[in-house]
Amino acid sequence: MFARRLATLGLLSLVVGMSWGDSRETSASEMVVYFSADSGQSPRVLEYMKRELGQIMETAGYRVAWRETQGARPEQTAGPLIVARLEGICSLGAGEHVGPAAEQPASLAWTPVVDGHVLPFSTVNCGNLTRTLAPMLAGEPVARRDFLYGRAVARVLAHEFYHILLGVTEHAAEGVAKSCFSAMDLVTERFEFEQTTLARLGKHAGTGAEAGADEAAGR
Repeated sequence: MFARRLATLGLLSLVVGMSWGDSRETSASEMVVYFSADSGQSPRVLEYMKRELGQIMETAGYRVAWRETQGARPEQTAGPLIVARLEGICSLGAGEHVGPAAEQPASLAWTPVVDGHVLPFSTVNCGNLTRTLAPMLAGEPVARRDFLYGRAVARVLAHEFYHILLGVTEHAAEGVAKSCFSAMDLVTERFEFEQTTLARLGKHAGTGAEAGADEAAGR
């Protein structure tokens, strides 16, 4: 745990050092995500996660650029930087036995807040996410299961990114920024930031997404 804290502090120094840079090659709407995960992750789940997250954040005016935390070097960018991690194995294998979902809502991810400041680090609790999704995904074919699991991870991360980008701890009434997700929210065909949240994120991104929030959300 202590070693992990030291590593996190090192990444924070890296993020702070990069976030004040100025680059003509990177637009203000680009969001750099430094990503890491425990070993054993399904490549298909990660692929679907990145695709879904990219689509969600694009509606808010951000283009996600993925980086690996291992061997990361400081780079200059005008946009926000976030460190995201998957803790545990985010997948549900064929025939894998998982206990029943918890009676009380479980924490699917967390982002630290220090002295009222939301830090740019998000961690997904894969164990809790699997327990939440298992009853719904158990009967699905493996390929479909991976697709839906990747979609779910992306929506959980998008929620955490909302807190980081706006620097707020409060939640929206509906959509990806609401306080609690159901299993259906995580896998249903359409689940996005609601209009008010899109406007706030678009204004923060400075991309004009605020004016086109309805169109971007498909409304």
